Amino acid sequence: MKFVNKAVALFLICTMLIAFGAMFASAKEETAVLSSQSASAEVFLDASFNNWQDKPMSIDENGVASYTTELAEGSYQFRIVSEDSEFGHPGTIKDTTVLSSESGWLLSDEVNAKCTLLASGGSYEFRFDTETNKLQVIRNGYIPEDSDNDKLTVTAGDVFAEANVGDTLTYMVNLEADKLFEDIQAILSYDSEKLELCRITSTDSNVTDAEAEAAAYCPNISDGIYNSDYQGVVALNASNLEGYNFTTGKVFLTLDFKVIATGETKLEFTAQEMTAIDETSYYSYSSKVKDGAVFTESLNVLSAEVTPDRVLKFASVSLTLYDDISINFKVDKTLFTEAGYENPYVEFVMGDTKVTVSDFTDADTRLVFDFDSISPANINDTVYATLCAEFNGTLYKSEVLEYSVAKYCYNMLTKYPGDDYASLRTLLVDLLNYGASAQIYTNHNTENLANNALTDAQVQWGTQEKPIYSTVQNKDFAVIENPTATFKSAGLNLEKAITLRFKIQAENVDNLTVVVETDKYIWQIPSTDFEALADGGYYVYFSGLNAAQMQDTVYVTVYEGDNIVSNTLSYSIESYAYSKQTSTDEKLTSILEAMIKYGNSAKAFAG
Repeated sequence: MKFVNKAVALFLICTMLIAFGAMFASAKEETAVLSSQSASAEVFLDASFNNWQDKPMSIDENGVASYTTELAEGSYQFRIVSEDSEFGHPGTIKDTTVLSSESGWLLSDEVNAKCTLLASGGSYEFRFDTETNKLQVIRNGYIPEDSDNDKLTVTAGDVFAEANVGDTLTYMVNLEADKLFEDIQAILSYDSEKLELCRITSTDSNVTDAEAEAAAYCPNISDGIYNSDYQGVVALNASNLEGYNFTTGKVFLTLDFKVIATGETKLEFTAQEMTAIDETSYYSYSSKVKDGAVFTESLNVLSAEVTPDRVLKFASVSLTLYDDISINFKVDKTLFTEAGYENPYVEFVMGDTKVTVSDFTDADTRLVFDFDSISPANINDTVYATLCAEFNGTLYKSEVLEYSVAKYCYNMLTKYPGDDYASLRTLLVDLLNYGASAQIYTNHNTENLANNALTDAQVQWGTQEKPIYSTVQNKDFAVIENPTATFKSAGLNLEKAITLRFKIQAENVDNLTVVVETDKYIWQIPSTDFEALADGGYYVYFSGLNAAQMQDTVYVTVYEGDNIVSNTLSYSIESYAYSKQTSTDEKLTSILEAMIKYGNSAKAFAG
């Protein structure tokens, strides 16, 4: 795109303006909202990926229009169309609106702009609230996290910062270009519910507020500014035929925000259009055309001095559903990279179990400490977690965080009750029901069952249909001549979440190895892990499957060195449930039914 006016026009706006035109124009503060009477009217998604043909969106009883489609990686433009109105936004959505604004981006019918989506590929749902004009773009795979953080974690590009409410966050974009450029159009989107843009008032009667803001926000681009008050967007559009010289690297944009809420948010900066003075295009339609213009983002927090007893705490908690259940306690990495803490570890207590965990997983901006081996019967048991670390040679401890698997489930059910999270709801309720059945089966804490706090509505979110079991059990799936080791039985250890147990008979097991195979993986269990039995047999335990793999077939064979010395047994977790479905032991059949429901919902959630 080319700009022909010599004057510079900078537009610092906070939600609506005309994009991809010659100049941005301010929009009215009060934009049209589809009334409740018109909520039943047809709403369409008009997009480049559907050849700009209006695609009808389905509208639910709450007036939310939705449309889901598969998209390849690329840049797309779209708008929402209803009756005689077209709703747009000048910003660029990077995969999803969830990270930059939890409630969605506010669209306007006063703006002659198409929304831009930079997609990494996958399934995308477009949700437009006809009452509020807010748009959500949700990409499959988004998994919610239960966060108790009392700070705001801000991400911008490859950098992040953590701030308290009331702190000032300085956001800066540096630009280094290999040539002079004559025009640029760029935009920054932010969540105005968490960050408040700090405005500037001129103290010189000869200088307008807009001009004062231009000098402060864009110190290396001058000549004019247009200013308007809207939420969530800072946009600029500059053009000068003599060109702007950023060949040695300069500050392109610098903004101060006041932190007004906690949680997590993302600043999304996009160069939408940029052309060099020799007409080379660096950026077009929010996508890079060629190298040569490098934008570098940075964040700085101006706050009171960080004190150890104030910041040493857990940031959030999540679950891992594997052969057992683990609670993942997450800690902000900045405690150790910036605040000066060293040698972190976590003290865990659950009932009579006391463990200290110093091993952690480095996960982007967090360190993750796992408390694992939680059995189904223990999901309502409280885990007491204390974060410990040294600061200047002194040991500090956080306040004790009391948590449980059940608490996570109830928190998630409260935070995500909508139909968009139906598979998550079902998984959480089925897990609570599985835990309650395990408590009854093991006679553990039965006066406080995991599912006792479910509401009538939440109960209905669980799997209602009785599962139909199938079996793949075959002790002679593959046979050999004269086996020296034999399988006597196969079953489950119901004390654990997902642990298979095989009984083998052999005269000498010293050099034996049990090999377990699936279609994708192979495990080897040495004889040192066998459990000797009084009758001369041995139990072999296998726990390599996760909750979503209860129907997966495993093939079990005994080896002596490289030689097969047994027939091959085929089995599955569901095969055990199949074999016990006529049992008169009501506690056993109940826990198996709950377990299979949980496995099926875990598989559905995992996709």
